[in-house]
Amino acid sequence: MSIGPYLAASTWGAKRGPYFFRRVLDTGRTVRVVLLLVAVSVFSAPWTALWVYLVATGVPLGSLMMGLAGLSGYAVVADGIARWWWHPRSTSGPVVTTAPSGRPATAWLRSGGALVRPVAVTVVFVVLAVGEVVASFVGDRMWGLIGAAVLVAFTAWFAWPLLLGRARAGGLYLTEHGVEHVWGSDRADVPWEAVQLTSPVLPLGLSRHPLAQRDKGGWQVWDVPDRLIGSDDVPVPSAYLTDHAEAVRAVVHRFAVDPRTRSALGTPQSIEWARRWRTGG
Repeated sequence: MSIGPYLAASTWGAKRGPYFFRRVLDTGRTVRVVLLLVAVSVFSAPWTALWVYLVATGVPLGSLMMGLAGLSGYAVVADGIARWWWHPRSTSGPVVTTAPSGRPATAWLRSGGALVRPVAVTVVFVVLAVGEVVASFVGDRMWGLIGAAVLVAFTAWFAWPLLLGRARAGGLYLTEHGVEHVWGSDRADVPWEAVQLTSPVLPLGLSRHPLAQRDKGGWQVWDVPDRLIGSDDVPVPSAYLTDHAEAVRAVVHRFAVDPRTRSALGTPQSIEWARRWRTGG
């Protein structure tokens, strides 16, 4: 039996989800979100039931594959509920704050709801590890404990930055110096002379430039756009920002092409301009 379909399902569900999943979730429309979450739950239910059966009958590794295919769908459900809750609140716009560098900034902060899926993925792996331990005592102890040990190690690696506070929801910060972005443990600092937005037909992101500084932080299991120009681009996930991607793109573009306006960043004046520019004014 090929494990490819199960690994694909777990990757799609727990790590980033297929593109159309994100599009449906980003709309925030209740009917669409409910239909998607029901479909994911229906898909996950039989795999989850099979996982429970294999754990109970002591079939380690096999139960792991079924668990990845089934339980990862519930991480998508948790993220879908969080996005649906956040959508009506997602147009409050930028605020004046302090960037990670300590500079005054005009920023779109990212809601803490963005952490729901990483936490849900961590919970899924903990449950799978417990399942492998149980399966090992019922059936083949060696393979069960090996599977559980791998899961525990991966969970610890994944959750450690979150527990230490190194992984944050962050946001997109505009300073007089440039654009700073924080998401998870990924941090980027791009000076204005290097700022180049990705194409409007692609998810929001900053094109990679030699002057840009990016610290990936070693933790990349996050929802980031996967259709950027190149793998070295700086992705800017927009699902939980305090504005829609199109509005953010419009404001960043105006500051990028007009250096005279950047001295106002980090002041109420920039907020007034952003509110006008976000609608094309």
